[in-house]
Amino acid sequence: MKLLAAFLPLLGIVSGTVDTSGIAAYVSDTFACNGGTYKGLSISVVQNGQVLYSDGFGVRDTVGNVAVSNKTLFGIGGLTKAFTAALVYNLTVDKGYSRDVDTSLRSMLDDKTLFRSSMRSRYATLRDLLAHRMGYNQHNFMRLNLNRSQIIERIRELPIKSRFRDSYRHSNLFYGYVTYLVEFLGNNTFETLMQQKVFDPLQMADSSFFTTADFSGKNYASGYIDNYGTAYEVPMDFLKKWAELSGSGGIVSTADDMAKWMMFNLNGTYNQQGNYVMKSSIVKDLHKPWNRIQSASVEDHFKKPKTDHSVFHSSYGLGWKSGSYRGYDIITHGGSTYGYDSLITLVPHTQIGVYTAVTGNDHDYIYQTNIHNKIIDELLGLTPWVNATYTCSYSKDNTPAQTAPTFAKNYPFPYDASYYVGDYTDAAYGNLSISEEAGNLKMKYGIATFDMFSQDADSVAPTNNRSYIVSTGITHTIIDDGQVLFKQNNLTMSHFDEVVLEAFDDDQPPKFQRIHH
Repeated sequence: MKLLAAFLPLLGIVSGTVDTSGIAAYVSDTFACNGGTYKGLSISVVQNGQVLYSDGFGVRDTVGNVAVSNKTLFGIGGLTKAFTAALVYNLTVDKGYSRDVDTSLRSMLDDKTLFRSSMRSRYATLRDLLAHRMGYNQHNFMRLNLNRSQIIERIRELPIKSRFRDSYRHSNLFYGYVTYLVEFLGNNTFETLMQQKVFDPLQMADSSFFTTADFSGKNYASGYIDNYGTAYEVPMDFLKKWAELSGSGGIVSTADDMAKWMMFNLNGTYNQQGNYVMKSSIVKDLHKPWNRIQSASVEDHFKKPKTDHSVFHSSYGLGWKSGSYRGYDIITHGGSTYGYDSLITLVPHTQIGVYTAVTGNDHDYIYQTNIHNKIIDELLGLTPWVNATYTCSYSKDNTPAQTAPTFAKNYPFPYDASYYVGDYTDAAYGNLSISEEAGNLKMKYGIATFDMFSQDADSVAPTNNRSYIVSTGITHTIIDDGQVLFKQNNLTMSHFDEVVLEAFDDDQPPKFQRIHH
């Protein structure tokens, strides 16, 4: 049933045109001054149920140099989380099912030992996962060797860091957990359910997923990563694997489609044609604060007296952060995945929404936050405190320079290669292998491969023997160089028993034990 005619007055939607030349000029100037840091940029702006501006800047890739448009697909990274939360509500609360976001996972999965903690095993819910209330470290590199079907068993073995429901610890892994639960509840793949329940009702016709899309010949912006001053294209095979936990950051979308997403979140209930999508009370529940953010990186860069006006992120909802800007409540979230950074900001009381995405590294979203502040000021009728000159200089002055690690690669390993070579396993991280090829030691973990180098001539103690690992192959330029510690439990044995992969997590590094065949 078409409800648009009756619905528009309720939204305060007005007819007429908006002068967007100022937006275009500002974005064009600031994009140009970044000296190639970003290859492409996607942007859309909405207000009062209208798309005020939707466009692209730069090129899709550095080979074809085809211009970015409002129809170009960008990875949106963590902005996917809000889509995932909406899908969860569609499968549970919106349908009135007995299993909802506050049903214990224990009863949902009929499993009494889902986590190392008995309290989490007994009480954890979908809401806890979506609101980052579980209290775990990131452990992001598990994703190099993790399939969706393994997520429950792997997380069962992870160590705990903080208190349950009393800490904010952002976790992509737990949105991977939600991905599994979506498929469990919906009896279909995450991607199919998202298409049917969210994309199709909102007529987001171009949006897709890294995991399933064929981008050959498509209007798609390649992702680029800055590796110590040089930009490299992120391999698609890597992005497909990294997006395996699709609910955390697997969506690709366009400026036009993200405009539809913003208008739905600002208006609720109906799509642009007036067709029912989801109850407005559910949309409000997704935005509502469910966890406290103790410290937000945005406040390191946008807070008086450092800047004329402050941006605050105080709470986390379900895939959304809530805060304030110039006295107005905002709903926002950033998205960062290899090759892409994105940002969305909604000002609910004035029905304003701004979305941007870039191919490249936008440190702490500084560049995009300036764009959003500028546009929001203009639409609120406030005197903007940001201009192109300020944006260019502020982004450069507050982005730390990368310094490539240096270490000698000519130290001989203090022990024979046979001490290192073998298969190792960690209950949460899975298997790791070390081999010898042409006299050189190689490490393999999932899709990642590494060359190994002895750290120094003094690192010879069998109980504390360190090496450097340098990423090669598909993860070359993506994973930073790091350290690995080898341990020998029994000094009478002619091999190492344990590999501590400090490069993956210096706080809770995985400890792989030798597999004895």
